[in-house]
Amino acid sequence: MVADPVWSREKLGPMPVADRQLIHSYPKVHLLALSLSLFSCTLFLATACKGPHHQGVKYRKGKPLTYIEDQFGNRIPDYSTAGYASGKPIPEVSIVKTLSPQTNREDDTARIQAAIDQLSSASANANGLRGALLLEAGDYYVSGTIHIRQSGVVLRGEGQFDGGTVIHATGTVQRSLIFISGEDPEHDAMTKNQNPEFHYQNESSSTWEVIDEHVPSGKRLVQVSPVRGLAAGDTVILEQRMNQAWVETLGMNDFPDRPDGKASPPWDPADFRFQFERTIETIDGGRIHFKEPLVNPVFARFGSSILFKPILPKRVEKVGLENLRLISEYQPTDNHSDEAHAWNGIEFQRAKDSWVRGVTAVHFGNTTVTAGRQSLQLTIEDCGFLKPIARYGYGRRHGFFNAGQQILIQRCYAEDSSFPFFVPGKTAGPNVFLDCYASGDRVIIGPWRYWAMGTLWDNVHGDKFMIRNRGYEGDNWGWSGINQLFWSCTAFDWISVQSPINGWNWAIGNKGDRVGGAFQGLTGHISDHEKRVNPRSLYMKQLEDRIGVNAASPVFSENQFNGAVLFHVKDTLSEK
Repeated sequence: MVADPVWSREKLGPMPVADRQLIHSYPKVHLLALSLSLFSCTLFLATACKGPHHQGVKYRKGKPLTYIEDQFGNRIPDYSTAGYASGKPIPEVSIVKTLSPQTNREDDTARIQAAIDQLSSASANANGLRGALLLEAGDYYVSGTIHIRQSGVVLRGEGQFDGGTVIHATGTVQRSLIFISGEDPEHDAMTKNQNPEFHYQNESSSTWEVIDEHVPSGKRLVQVSPVRGLAAGDTVILEQRMNQAWVETLGMNDFPDRPDGKASPPWDPADFRFQFERTIETIDGGRIHFKEPLVNPVFARFGSSILFKPILPKRVEKVGLENLRLISEYQPTDNHSDEAHAWNGIEFQRAKDSWVRGVTAVHFGNTTVTAGRQSLQLTIEDCGFLKPIARYGYGRRHGFFNAGQQILIQRCYAEDSSFPFFVPGKTAGPNVFLDCYASGDRVIIGPWRYWAMGTLWDNVHGDKFMIRNRGYEGDNWGWSGINQLFWSCTAFDWISVQSPINGWNWAIGNKGDRVGGAFQGLTGHISDHEKRVNPRSLYMKQLEDRIGVNAASPVFSENQFNGAVLFHVKDTLSEK
């Protein structure tokens, strides 16, 4: 059972020197506002949630987890809809076409693309699968990008280690070596002015207003008016538009002065328009029950919430990449900072119910796998990100980049990364990183900026872990996330968890020195620090509770049950 947490608004120590240098006092003109803010905090905690002592989960062997709610109904979300087909095992796909390596270094781009296109034109079977293209063991050279544009296509090699199938990304162009996305020119035209953010468009003028005074996190229920026109099985977008009161409550309207004297513009509420793709499970009167949980708590006074039926992008489905070794060629430099070479191993954009397994990327500048905002329900497992070549900093050395929804990344390894398991701002979860390991003393794990929502970091190992108010860092990153949970993780250096005034971030059963934040924030829900907690994996238990033990077990490897998973990730995938 998870014990009561430590709860304090005080900063914890020791704090890293770099963080101590970021702490600055508010100007005197802000003292009244600060006092009112503290009063609001006290009132909120006293009347709303009785402190997070009563939050968390209760575990009883052989029984489903029990979730403890605060007074407004907020609770730890069920993250188990993350992954292929909402948490199903990856299918086994038969080989229908085979390519052998050439005996010289001729460019294989057109040859591999032609084989994929031929497979893409074949009829899909009853399960929506066209078959697998097997690249036999050996070396292949690709100067461009390999595209997969049709559903049911699998690109498979004969191993991710030396001696397996090796695809060399040649040339000096930053790009993704393998790009998976449905073709949708109409959608491109409709959303061309949205870059870099993607927003779903309403298929009609109809919307359904959410009339709840508070939309709690972790629940699957909202009340709408009217309910006519909605039915079980419908895909809808829950859209939340935040307002100025929300910005001010979070303290994102008035940042402390920067040491360099530069201005710190406040958050603009117009930039915070969140969209969650959800499936209606049942309708009971005016109450809509979703299959997937809510991960952003919203009071009506802080913003509006509506439902609408979206024009969905034309996604590919059931596309897989398996058993491959990807190597980016580069120009050697003394500090390994060349950036004129292949950047991402694999990139998903318009994709759903697809997967990557057993892929190692070597020398890429940014990621092994990137999941874009239009991707949904992917599983990435048993993958490695080795020996990256790029400068350190934002936009590089990310390892595994997830901006999508309901993505499961499990049993993956990254080295020498800045942000090895990366969730960008405004990412709409739930998303999960399970049994992952990052080596290197520059590693920071956690949401990075601008209110990412609903990420579970489950048994992840790395140098530093951080969920907190980033203040004026970067371009006023502010609060990095909400409903972020570190479960049974190991920080080799330190772990820092803060919660905003209107919701929770959790750290349960973790190891590592606890430190505070550089900017104002409440200490997060922290319990069982330096203790072993049950269940070992929250995601595994949640999936078992939702679909049953027999259905859930094939999603995981044997070593996730027998305790040897860390050896597999740390030693096997690192190739050390």
